[in-house]
Amino acid sequence: MKKKYSFIDKFFKAWQGFRKFNTLTDKERSIVFYVEDETSWVHFSPIIKELTKKTQNPICCVTSDPYDSSLEETNPQIIPIYIGDGVLRTIFFKIIDATVMILTMPDLQKFHLKRSNYPVKYVYIFHSMVSTHMNYRKGAFDHYDTIFCVGPHHETEIRATEKLYGLPPKKLIKHGYGVLDSLLEQSHQDIQLPTVYAKNKLRILIAPSWGPCGLLEICGVELINNLLSAGYNVTVRPHPLTRWHYPKQLDVINSRFKHNIEFSYEENICSHESFFSSHLMISDWSGAAMEFAFCLERPILFIDVPQKNNNPEYEKILLSPLEVKLRTQIGRILSPDSIDQADKFIEKIWEERESFGEDIRAARNKWVHNVKSSAEKGSIAILELLNNSKPPMK
Repeated sequence: MKKKYSFIDKFFKAWQGFRKFNTLTDKERSIVFYVEDETSWVHFSPIIKELTKKTQNPICCVTSDPYDSSLEETNPQIIPIYIGDGVLRTIFFKIIDATVMILTMPDLQKFHLKRSNYPVKYVYIFHSMVSTHMNYRKGAFDHYDTIFCVGPHHETEIRATEKLYGLPPKKLIKHGYGVLDSLLEQSHQDIQLPTVYAKNKLRILIAPSWGPCGLLEICGVELINNLLSAGYNVTVRPHPLTRWHYPKQLDVINSRFKHNIEFSYEENICSHESFFSSHLMISDWSGAAMEFAFCLERPILFIDVPQKNNNPEYEKILLSPLEVKLRTQIGRILSPDSIDQADKFIEKIWEERESFGEDIRAARNKWVHNVKSSAEKGSIAILELLNNSKPPMK
C-alpha cells in the first residue's frame, strides 16, 4: 500500500527538492526531465535508459508525483528530485537554470507554468500518437524549441500551424513513440497473447478517452450489457481523468456489473495485463486505440461519439487529424444509436482480423517513425541539443 502524504508532508518534501536542485552543479542540471505524473515516466524511461548507455552525464528527473518510481532510483547517474504541484513548482519553472529540459506537458507558457528566465532549451515528447491540432488546445506547442515527432503527421501539422500563425520554426526530430516500442518488446518476450477462442468467448477491452461526450459517459452501461449478454469477456479500463471528473459514472458501471464473472474493472494504468490478453479493443477518440492496434495488430471497434475537440480553430489547419483518418483502416465505426448491435459488429470484425492485420501493419509503417528504435534516436537528439547549447551562466 502506498504511503499517504499530507499536504504538509508534500510541501516540505517539495521544499527539500527545491533546495536540492539549487545545490546541483551546472553539469548535474544540464539534462532535466520533468515527470508530471505517473503516466509521464513510461515515455521517458526508454530514453533515459539509452542516455545512461551513451553518456556519463548526470540526468536529473524532477517529478510532481510523490510516488514516482524515479524517487527510488539507485543509479547514481540519475538525480531524482520531488518538486510537488503547488506554488514551489510554479516558482521552480520560472527560475530553473538548466541546459535542456524535456517534458510531456503541452501548454507551456499558456497557464501558470512558464518558460524559465534562463535560456533553457525546451523539448516536447508526445504522450499520444494523435494529431496536434484537434485533441490539443490552440498554441499547445508554440513555446517549445524542439518537438520529438511521433510520425510525419506531426511534422506536417506543426509546420502548417507555424505558417498559419506566423510562428518561428521549431526544431523537429523524427522520433517515434517509446510506449509503442516498449509494448512491442513486451509482446515478444514475457507476455503470452491469448489463444483464439470461439467468437462469443473473445476478450474485449473497453479503453476510451474521457470527457462529457466519452464512450463511458454516453453509452457505457448499454455497451457493457450488450457484450456480456452475448457471452464476451469484458474489461473496462477508464482513462485516469474519468475517475477525477466523472466518478459517479464509473461507480455506476462497477456496481452494476461487478458480480458478473465475465466482467473486470481496472483503473491501474501501469498494468498491461488486460491490454495483452484482449483480442479486440473498443474505444472512441482515445490514442490508446492506436497503441493497441499497432502493437498487437488487432482491430478496434470505434464508438462514434462526438469528436474530442479541444481547439475550436483546428479546421483552419487543412489536414485531417490522424485519429480521424485511421479509424476505417484499423477498425470499424459504430454509432451510439446502434449500440445494441455491438456484438454483431465484433463478430464481423473478428472474422476479418487477418485483413485488418495487414492494414494495421501498413499504417504503422507509414505513420510512426523509428519503430523499435525511438529511444536510441531520442537519446542521440538530446545529446546533440546539449552539445550545441551554451552551458548555464553560472
